Amino acid sequence: MNMKKTMIVIAGLTLVLVGAWDLRADDAEDRVFILKSIVRSSVEANDYGRITEALSAVSDTDSLSWSNEDIAYFKTEILKAAAAAENTVDPQTTGAMLDEASRVFPNDFDLSVKLLKSYLEVGQFGQARELAAELSVKYAHQQEDAEFSAAFFANKAVDLIMDGDYDVAKADLEITIEKDPNWTGGYFLMAALMLKVNDAYAAEKNLKKCLELNPNHEGARKVLDEVLPRKRAGDDKT
Repeated sequence: MNMKKTMIVIAGLTLVLVGAWDLRADDAEDRVFILKSIVRSSVEANDYGRITEALSAVSDTDSLSWSNEDIAYFKTEILKAAAAAENTVDPQTTGAMLDEASRVFPNDFDLSVKLLKSYLEVGQFGQARELAAELSVKYAHQQEDAEFSAAFFANKAVDLIMDGDYDVAKADLEITIEKDPNWTGGYFLMAALMLKVNDAYAAEKNLKKCLELNPNHEGARKVLDEVLPRKRAGDDKT
């Protein structure tokens, strides 16, 4: 890398550090270098918001110029970040990162499945339904994948809950949890269903499991600390 390119890359990295950056380098290789640097440092620091910012600065034409090696690198690092984020930060943060990652890499199976799980966990059920339908066609040959299958059953359970078919929904969520026991989304959705059928004890049990897996799960904390006590207070009055 010549002196001019070095200065461009340093300038780009400086903008990254002060939080006001974009991929300003004219050369595609320089932009890839800057992006690799921020993704690498952000993964190491568990700074998932910064990864989201970095990916949001990537244009659709940028990714078309990447080599297969670069694409493999970014996918590996982002999936590593997503796996770490699942049980360390609130699902909204993970979801924002996966949304941008799936935009940049729209045909990646693993990222798409994790995005589907994110939609389900944060209550974006319309998006989940659309994505599940798309993936069930595009990746029909991979529906035995445990993570994909768990998300599929969870998505089906949400539709059943909305239709009032609670017993079948519960059975599907039990399958979800069995197939992907470390996914907080399965327990969170089960807790929501248990509240729906007035089983506060089961709801609490699933919420606590959620927080055991991810102490920073804001949704589970809010339901456990605020919604569940109100539910119990209301039940006591009846």
